[in-house]
Amino acid sequence: MKTMKLSLVKRSRVVTLAIALTAMMAAHARALQINATTSPNLLSETGVAGAKYRLSQGNFDMSLDDGSGTTRINNQDTFIQKNLGNNGTLSGATFSFQLEHVAGQGFVFSMTSPASVTTTLAWGSGSSFPPSGPNVTSVETIRGNNAPSSFNALQLNARASRDPSYMAFEDLVFTSSATQTGTLVTNGRVGTGSIGSPASGPDFGTSVFEQWLIADGNLGDLDWTLSGKLTGARDSIAGGDETVRFLVNMKQVTLVPEPSTFAIAGLSGLAMLGYGLRRRKMARA
Repeated sequence: MKTMKLSLVKRSRVVTLAIALTAMMAAHARALQINATTSPNLLSETGVAGAKYRLSQGNFDMSLDDGSGTTRINNQDTFIQKNLGNNGTLSGATFSFQLEHVAGQGFVFSMTSPASVTTTLAWGSGSSFPPSGPNVTSVETIRGNNAPSSFNALQLNARASRDPSYMAFEDLVFTSSATQTGTLVTNGRVGTGSIGSPASGPDFGTSVFEQWLIADGNLGDLDWTLSGKLTGARDSIAGGDETVRFLVNMKQVTLVPEPSTFAIAGLSGLAMLGYGLRRRKMARA
């Protein structure tokens, strides 16, 4: 009886240790990690949706896509779009934007011009769809697909590779119920050549700048909003539609585990293994 009691006590201690180590692993996970100036170390990534503002002379300037980009697959458009103007009217103009995700329903992407004209694209269904307003394009599906319900990352990308050009972003704010770790770069500029300067923000001096927001759970389960201001500038010559743009990609990603995560998992496993071996020895005795 005494041996059984000691065995139960030891078992309880081992299980408690394993639970504590597992809790350490859970506590180690971050709710929403912002990789502001460095790219995360990814094992895999899959795009599920995208919102884009670009400067185009004669084609569309804002779009909402199904993660495949703005293209055609099997004779079907992978996106919905609106034309906001030509390069002459868009260059140097500051637009306010808002990308909203409504959990279980879909996405609403809006751009507001300096003249306070708001243009909206929406992909989803539910009580928030279609959004109200005079310049709204709303669809329930893209290529027969509903708005995605599962993704854990946002990739923000500013590009200005045409010479000369720039794309500036200001007052970026991400709002959700998730706890954020890290610092979002809220103001900045990327550019090529000399074509003037935006009102504020550091000049990153390269043609591309990106930052990531990665959650340890499903962002599709949350209501969230990304908003700010965008100013692009380029020449008025046609062509190079993708050379000056700001892009938000919603993705499902898998991160390379950190060494500390492996260590904690290993300790938990060793604790349980040690307990199992001790039980076998006691049974043989």
